[in-house]
Amino acid sequence: MPSATRSSIPANASHSTSARDWAHAGRVLAHDCSECCLYEFAGTARLASVRGVARAVGIVREAGRLLEQCLADPPRWSDAGGSEEAALYYGASVYYRSMPDTRWMSWATGQRSDATRAVGLARRAVAIESERARYRLELGAALLCDGARREDRTAVAEGRRWLDETAGGSGIDAERARGLRDKAPEQACRLSHDDPAEQR
Repeated sequence: MPSATRSSIPANASHSTSARDWAHAGRVLAHDCSECCLYEFAGTARLASVRGVARAVGIVREAGRLLEQCLADPPRWSDAGGSEEAALYYGASVYYRSMPDTRWMSWATGQRSDATRAVGLARRAVAIESERARYRLELGAALLCDGARREDRTAVAEGRRWLDETAGGSGIDAERARGLRDKAPEQACRLSHDDPAEQR
């Protein structure tokens, strides 16, 4: 599961728990705080990533419930660091793309992997912040994943075009795009945006 925020929440479980709890406290004080919803989802999803999806079934379920609430009322705040609305769509895309596509996971969590929905959400993130390499990488990965599952060569070809565009830059996202280009499309379903330098 992803960090949905513009600056990633530390992978350390105690930091993720604190981020989730502080955001939840904010929503208790202000039920309509859409930014609080975003950060509560991000902390919860990050905690599932730290623990591993198979060991965090309840957390995955909770992240999905939160995500639907956040998507119903997206945050509109935007500053020099970027758009929180775009961050929400990005995080939602990662959530639906990277969830294991198994009946067991769907039964255990009440949530299901949905690469097609991930594509739509990633497109919304890119439409808001087209210059952000991570969002373009996510759109490429979602298209490859969805195309592989539906055997749609047009989606796979578009996904590779997004990866080509992202791969021309520098930094970790460009590096990941270059690596993903040479792999089978279904490998994109498991792409992680986690920072390898973070300690788990």
